[in-house]
Amino acid sequence: MKLITSILSKKNNLEIFYLFKKKKTHDQKELDYDQRQKELKNRIILLKRNAEKCLREYDTILLLDDVFTTGATANHCSELLLRFGFKKIIILTIALD
Repeated sequence: MKLITSILSKKNNLEIFYLFKKKKTHDQKELDYDQRQKELKNRIILLKRNAEKCLREYDTILLLDDVFTTGATANHCSELLLRFGFKKIIILTIALD
């Protein structure tokens, strides 16, 4: 994802903010949507300092996700960003599982 964001940034003159930290947990591939939602609450953390810096300049965000399986990760991250104060979240997923 860092390579993809770097290319998008250079080609489109976009500023990149890394807003999430992911804790190591077991593989989510075998979990259903509800199980993933529970797992994500402790797994993905919003980096508030980076989010504050981004929100000072932008209220709309393009959220990049590597793989769409159930949509739980994109949904969880979007909820965190909306609660933090972002007004609009656009989600771009690279692959579908």
